[in-house]
Amino acid sequence: MTIKKITKDKVQMVLPALFALILIGFFVNRNIQIRGLYGDDLYLWSFYGEDNFWEFTFPLKTKGNFRPFYWALSYLEFMIVGRHVNYYSTFNVFVNIFISFVIYFFSMDLTKAFEKNGRGAIQASLISFLTAGMYLGSHFAAYQIGQVLGLLESMALLLAIIVLWMLYRFIERRNSFWYFAGCITYFLVIFTHERYIALFPLFYLVLIGRRLIVGRFDSSMRYMTKAFVPILELVFFFGVRMFIAGQAMPAGTAGTDVSDTFDLIQALGYSIQQVQYIFGVNVGEAYLDGINWLDTPLWLKLSVYFSWVILILMIAVFIRESFRKAIDPEWVSLNLLFITFIAMCIGCSSITVRLEIRWVYVSYTAALLYLCFMYGRSSGRCEERISGKSRKKSREFKAKEVFAIMFIAYCIVMTPVEQLYRSNFNNIFFMTDISRVNSLADETIGKYQNFLGVRQTYIFYNRYGMTDFYGEYFYKPFDPEKTGQGSEVHFINDISELPKEASYDNSVVLLESTDTKRYLDITDQVFGKADWDAIKQMEQ
Repeated sequence: MTIKKITKDKVQMVLPALFALILIGFFVNRNIQIRGLYGDDLYLWSFYGEDNFWEFTFPLKTKGNFRPFYWALSYLEFMIVGRHVNYYSTFNVFVNIFISFVIYFFSMDLTKAFEKNGRGAIQASLISFLTAGMYLGSHFAAYQIGQVLGLLESMALLLAIIVLWMLYRFIERRNSFWYFAGCITYFLVIFTHERYIALFPLFYLVLIGRRLIVGRFDSSMRYMTKAFVPILELVFFFGVRMFIAGQAMPAGTAGTDVSDTFDLIQALGYSIQQVQYIFGVNVGEAYLDGINWLDTPLWLKLSVYFSWVILILMIAVFIRESFRKAIDPEWVSLNLLFITFIAMCIGCSSITVRLEIRWVYVSYTAALLYLCFMYGRSSGRCEERISGKSRKKSREFKAKEVFAIMFIAYCIVMTPVEQLYRSNFNNIFFMTDISRVNSLADETIGKYQNFLGVRQTYIFYNRYGMTDFYGEYFYKPFDPEKTGQGSEVHFINDISELPKEASYDNSVVLLESTDTKRYLDITDQVFGKADWDAIKQMEQ
């Protein structure tokens, strides 16, 4: 078979999968929309609205965090989307689809798809595609799609997975290029999200594994350089944090400080919960994950239990086939790499005051990739070593087929589970805020033409607790000049509080609906001889 033919076959195998991932990405996220900025999203935009790129990316002082790589990407995101606020969720979907492409190619590497031909290549490619598809369909993606700040978690996930990929290649291909590529990616990820300093031990794990594979230890300058680079990165990281953020240790969730709130028992509990999340059990409160495990239907619980049986069988097949062959240092090193990566990701996201599902996304994705590794190690080079013995080759082929069938079965069983979890996204705390803000945008700038600089918004009661900051900044992201042209949100408790100059032509009056958690436009009633009894009924 010619190189041209091989290339054509691989392209024909890959392109349909990538196109299908695009369709999956948009389909599963079709109901998540951002039409107005609120909370941390609006707060971050306020800096973009007032700072230039360098001031935004490298602030002279921060509140406990220093994330220049993420801030640089955020600035570019704000520039690209501009005043089209309703495109932020679409932007996030594109980013998540791109990550699924990376996961797909990583999976192809793990399953040895490009080293196979014919039926074996198709089977390996299918497993790789399903891995990327499960990533896209996972309910851990709520934050990445539903928040502008979702770019933070998405980029951290992408870079962390690339670190894993580079170190995997370093062990398997025995080329220093991949190690230093992992070091570069590690540098980027710790300046995207400081949580991933936890990946530091992986570099020494693979260096030790590499030495065991080679069969000797020495003090060569090249080896010492490899060992020294991650230390330099960490020293630089903490030094910059001390200078800019005023503290070495990362800040915790919701403005807390990890050094003040850390509790070992609580951290262990959150770690166990994360393991349960990875295995399909929503153990948290509904406001954090959408729906609690106790409130899920019986069919979902049975599906999750059945998925455990499938996973146990897959692991059993992998262990059985592995021990039929010689267990070498490379096999041990690669298994430890995946297990340690998952453990580090679970540990570093369990030390704060609460556990959010967005933090489980990395360890869940790594677990899927680990299954791909198991499939690849159940065949590939091990199959070639025994290809001269037809009976063993047949057994190897059968094991590979069984593993593939079980992997497909696992995806089939868990897909409806993930989609039911996704159908409860609106119960998550920030999704509730997004729904309200979307309604505010729909009933004002989305409804009235020539809104900016012409109309003011007046909201009765403000039971949602919007502050004056939101009132001042809410319309600025919609304005290409970033000023809002004077249009703001004001809060009133009585119609007498409307200014004298307020009229139907320059005002929008909204009422909070406690039932639908949205806003009702009562401008017609207020300025058209309002029927206040009807308005009160609308509020109820």
